Amino acid sequence: MKGTRNRRWIALGADGRHVTLGAQSDPSDDELARLEAELAREGLGAWLAVAEGDYWKPRTRMTLLQVRRIGNPEGSWESAVAAFVERRQASLQAA
Repeated sequence: MKGTRNRRWIALGADGRHVTLGAQSDPSDDELARLEAELAREGLGAWLAVAEGDYWKPRTRMTLLQVRRIGNPEGSWESAVAAFVERRQASLQAA
């Protein structure tokens, strides 16, 4: 469908890796608590964010909107977004 925004919730790590938490609904408080506990077990933190755009379409611009921290992520939001962009470019080139 033209005009569909492809919006979803993600957890973005400091190194640019991310996981999708949902696209059709907001993550629940319980889901976020479980995610935070799992990240803490691994010694990691992340940012809860809304991602918009198609990851696999090279000409599509991806936008990330920071919502809040999950645990204690290392570095800054800006460096995590830059790492996300680099990982996306590498994935698109490898595909």
